[in-house]
Amino acid sequence: MNELARHKNELVIGMTLAEVFLLLLIVGWYGSRLESEAVGGKPGTPAEVLEKQLRESDEALRRANQERDQLAKKVEIYEGILDWIGKGTKSQQPIRDIPSATAAINAYTAELKRGKPICESTNVLIRVAADEDTLTLTFRRPIALTKSSFTTGQTLSDRMDIQRFLEMLDQYYSERHKAGRDCVFDYALEWRTDHDFRTAKKMFEPHFYPAGDRQLQ
Repeated sequence: MNELARHKNELVIGMTLAEVFLLLLIVGWYGSRLESEAVGGKPGTPAEVLEKQLRESDEALRRANQERDQLAKKVEIYEGILDWIGKGTKSQQPIRDIPSATAAINAYTAELKRGKPICESTNVLIRVAADEDTLTLTFRRPIALTKSSFTTGQTLSDRMDIQRFLEMLDQYYSERHKAGRDCVFDYALEWRTDHDFRTAKKMFEPHFYPAGDRQLQ
């Protein structure tokens, strides 16, 4: 009995939905007929009204897809231009937004001001302390040169040792230049007297770019 009642309920619901659909179709057709009569046109049948709506929907979808494809082509062109700019500025990451573009331009501008690009992302290689004619060179990062390697924190204070290091560094630069990878390291300077300042600048700036200095107290 319950099963029979359930089938009857489903049948009633199905008939009700069908009636609602037919009612909506008739209302849509009637509205279309009124519009057509208002402008002196010939009203269509419900099937013709539905077919017209489907055609309009298909046309709207076609236009939307066309606009999407056009936008995708523009995005592809713009990304190609940004990739070309990134290659020209030697950007470390793809340029896709304002922050990445700003970083690329700032890095490129800094490189132009330097004259030659940096060798490493952490480019300060040494700290020099010039104190009353005494020079102390401290490595801020490790580096492997042709005839020797130096570790972080290692110091040189003998003038001959410092000179040999500078000669090896110049050879390192020459090898990078031949490979098409020019670069120059930076150095930081601490100095006490004006004479110390001038002596250190004369000795190290042919081999490094300055990365800040301060006077010892």
